[in-house]
Amino acid sequence: MDDLTDRSQFRIGDFLVMQDRLIVVRDGQEIKFEPRWMEVLVMLAEHAGETLSTERLLIEVWRSTVYGDNPVQKAISGLQKSIGDAPRESRYIETVPRLGYRLIAPVSFPEIRPHI
Repeated sequence: MDDLTDRSQFRIGDFLVMQDRLIVVRDGQEIKFEPRWMEVLVMLAEHAGETLSTERLLIEVWRSTVYGDNPVQKAISGLQKSIGDAPRESRYIETVPRLGYRLIAPVSFPEIRPHI
């Protein structure tokens, strides 16, 4: 998957992710995210379909493993709750028991039309 850090917008399923503004938009509704939640979401999108371990998320997003896995669980839970994704019936972020998390919704890039 692409490195999304240079993209200000991309889609995950029916959501428009505007990472520079820390928001996700669906049906005209803006959902504000904490910066770390957005980092986790972007990392999951960069590796869509791939299971990312809690340890890898801690290292890459929190830059450490001294936190234990609680911040990752809190971030995933917050993301799922914010976007209305039920953990047991995931449409976006799937929990893979004892392995980690994976983004199961498709990632796409909206056409950027030049303003004339």
